[in-house]
Amino acid sequence: MVWRIAGTLYTLASCFLLRSSHVDPLSQTVSLLHPRALRWKCLEARGPWRIDFPGHDGIVFCLVIQGDCLLRAQGAAEWLSEGSFLFLREPPAWSLGDGSEVPALLREDLPRDDLGVTHLDAGDGPLARLIGGYFSILSRHKALLETCLPGRLIVRAEAGHRLRALLGLLGEEATGRRPGADLMQERLLELILMESIRHGGCAPDVRAPLLDGLADPRLSRALHAMHEDIAYPWTVAELAQVAHLSRSVFARRFQQLLGDTPIRYLQRWRLARAKEALIENRQALAHIALDCGYQSLPAFSAAFTREVGCPPSRFARLIALAECAS
Repeated sequence: MVWRIAGTLYTLASCFLLRSSHVDPLSQTVSLLHPRALRWKCLEARGPWRIDFPGHDGIVFCLVIQGDCLLRAQGAAEWLSEGSFLFLREPPAWSLGDGSEVPALLREDLPRDDLGVTHLDAGDGPLARLIGGYFSILSRHKALLETCLPGRLIVRAEAGHRLRALLGLLGEEATGRRPGADLMQERLLELILMESIRHGGCAPDVRAPLLDGLADPRLSRALHAMHEDIAYPWTVAELAQVAHLSRSVFARRFQQLLGDTPIRYLQRWRLARAKEALIENRQALAHIALDCGYQSLPAFSAAFTREVGCPPSRFARLIALAECAS
């Protein structure tokens, strides 16, 4: 009875404190992704042309500076007009071209000048100029990216002026060799990723579960509560109370928009935070377990092993070895 009363009081307090909470679930999610390993490219092509690009296990992005081109990716074709911004998450092989049915060239086989610009002059026709690159996401958090970014996102010129400005700055930092360029590129990549996710959440035909949930005023309250205090032993009933919904309506709406149950979502977020703590904080396992909402070390180890495939003590060593090798 005492614990039940305490839980009710905590839930009511959470509803009050959320009004002034500074926790942003989207910002927390992106901060764990650590976008890195930029490779900057510039392409100029004229005449009948098509270039094939290999698959990539990170994120590919591209801005059409001049002209237009045809994107073939993930079983579909779509024209990219001047000013369009393309974002592909873990794409298989894909291609760009002028729409002509000509043999494709491989990107690796094309020459570059001293500034790193790839030139393809295949005859007469309008010039297409593109800039772009790719960056990787830490493998241990790739599942988080899938909750907030679709496999393909195209932002048209009229909606992408902020992205174009960020890409312009990124291009200067990637090619200018100025002091502090590495840190500037890292921060600009985070901004580009965040701005792209925002556009994905605004597009009516794009599925972005986390953005869908945050756009719902009731579910947003519950998401903020979970992210505000992952150590608290939340129940569906308590989260529904925070959202001002009945338990059944809350659980159904959460499943529909986020594609997961509330408790399963909470468990995934707890384990994501635990992964980060295991690698960066170097705390004792018992402390990490408590901080991430597990009342005992055995319960934490069992949940972690079930989700990740290895116990937490081994996970940190494996990730350290993998990142050193890469």
